[in-house]
Amino acid sequence: MKRFLWLLFAAALARADVEPPDWWEVQQEVVRTLTAQKSTLVDLTKHVTEAKPATAREAMVKVAVLMRAGMDTEAVGALQELKALSPKLPAHQVGHIYYAACDEFQAWEVARGAVEMFAEIVDDLSLENRLLQHWDQSGWTYEQVDAWLADKPAGHAGFWVKQRMAYAGRHGRAAALAQQLSEAAQRNPQDVDGVILLLDALIAARRSDNDQWNVAWIADEVAPKLATKSVEVANRLQQFGERAMAVQFYRLAVETPLTEAEVQQMAMMRQVEMSAEKLRAAFAATTREQLAEGLLALGQSDEAQRWMVAAADLRQKHGFGMNARLAGEVQGASGQRVIEGRIREAEKKSEADPDYWRERALYYRGRSEPVQEEEAWWKGLALTKPLPKPERVGKGHSDQRGWMLRSYADFLARQKREDEAVAVLRRELAESPANAVSAEAAARMLAFDLSHRVSVGDEVLWVWLSNREKWEHTEERLLWRMLENAKREEIDGHFARSAELARATHPSRALTLGWIMNRMGFAQRSVAVLEDAARRAVDQELKERATFTLLESCLDTGDWKRAEAVFPVAGRRLSAKEWPEWQARIAARAAQAGAKTDALRIWRAVTAVHPGQMRELPELVKAGLREELVQHYRAMQRQLPTSRWPPSALECLF
Repeated sequence: MKRFLWLLFAAALARADVEPPDWWEVQQEVVRTLTAQKSTLVDLTKHVTEAKPATAREAMVKVAVLMRAGMDTEAVGALQELKALSPKLPAHQVGHIYYAACDEFQAWEVARGAVEMFAEIVDDLSLENRLLQHWDQSGWTYEQVDAWLADKPAGHAGFWVKQRMAYAGRHGRAAALAQQLSEAAQRNPQDVDGVILLLDALIAARRSDNDQWNVAWIADEVAPKLATKSVEVANRLQQFGERAMAVQFYRLAVETPLTEAEVQQMAMMRQVEMSAEKLRAAFAATTREQLAEGLLALGQSDEAQRWMVAAADLRQKHGFGMNARLAGEVQGASGQRVIEGRIREAEKKSEADPDYWRERALYYRGRSEPVQEEEAWWKGLALTKPLPKPERVGKGHSDQRGWMLRSYADFLARQKREDEAVAVLRRELAESPANAVSAEAAARMLAFDLSHRVSVGDEVLWVWLSNREKWEHTEERLLWRMLENAKREEIDGHFARSAELARATHPSRALTLGWIMNRMGFAQRSVAVLEDAARRAVDQELKERATFTLLESCLDTGDWKRAEAVFPVAGRRLSAKEWPEWQARIAARAAQAGAKTDALRIWRAVTAVHPGQMRELPELVKAGLREELVQHYRAMQRQLPTSRWPPSALECLF
């Protein structure tokens, strides 16, 4: 049996026995093989159909090649081989195959085969707006789709039950199915997982407030023996709008001791190691807070106060930190100030700690007492100082001043004091070192949250930009908003000033400016700036980004020759799906420019990688290439007789 194909993927095959195959890696390797002309798609299809895969990775390569070739029946057969070699393929890998089949290749039978063969494994797939939508548009009746869904197992976490209910809900047919599921769950209320699945399914199908289903029986008949299961039921009832019933199950969770198995499961879910005692305490505090929130929503503020204080006591005892905002909300409704008393008592010991003032501000926010909230933000902010970003940022790192600054500015904006919020942020930019984390936070908030208040005439912003060594995402968005808000008749001068800041400085500045020019519709002007960035960039990733944006501008200006010249470098930024899409745009631009021979040459390169790429075909036809394209696809049809791509292309051409 020939092994030529598998040798092309030797690097990937080296890992075949130590980890599951990765669809993204396989796709990228297939595209690299085709673009480097190590083999043709015709040769690859020949070899994969002749050779029986020995590993899951080889089977995945076979699926990828055949789906790319438009040989859907054969690709479904390769999926069966993949299932035999890797029956427990990770769900996300099945998802990748499914999305490629739907979005990239429109291979609906392959998409169907993937979810059918791995029905027990799949979860979190978008069936409704892809495969099921395709069937709806292709003439399938509701009954046909429902029967297909009903034929599936319950699936991981009841995936298929929820999908069936969601589909029924979208078609206004959920009532009967909801009744059927409810009756089944009611017959066995001891099966708490079944009740949880029922609630999940009802939530998935609930399209409006008019869809009301009776779940009152759950309160009388369901009694989970595990505290964590009580919380799961309560959370879903809360989402379902049954607050009183949710409170009942939060109470049950509070009253039920955690088992050792539950604690072990919690430990496995945490990234940071925590003792069993602390895990139990954290769960106890959280469930009491959930109970308090539920009671507060029902207007039972006095009882909510009791459970909130109990949770606060647990937090204080185990050093978890206060849930200050919830405390403020509850005490604002109850009229009590137990937690406020504790906060004020701690002032002497903690008045020099910004975190103390943060908690105090959050408490008063919960109480809706803006005067005290603002005082706390001010005092906390005054205790911090601007600091540069550490060279190594550890997990959970947070700059205190940046956090306080954003929170205070957000407070001012919520209080309809936007002028003051802008003034606070501008002052930070003006008075703090340009490399301070808090200054960047101020710029980010101006650029993203208060962009309508950003002015190209603001010297504070220009000075800050000039003092930043690199221009990255925050600087990009800030300068973009500044230039967008400028008068168009004055834009030349502002571009010139920006270009002066980008000249002979870090190439990220030129890249940022060129990208902004492109997005604002000044592609021609951006070309020289982007060429400068790409030429001076030492960092490979930066060079590729600059070159890709240059590719965009070349296409926007119709300079297909320059676009083709930079494509090998720009293409490194592209996925296996995107490569032929962008190369097809170059062919279209060549056709529009009257370069028929080159357009056809580039189009052949496109279809060598993805024969189903057809969106730009009309542009080539307009250029007078219909006959040449017909000959091209007829030759492809002779080479790939079972592919659906040549007939589809020929249909478009006639």
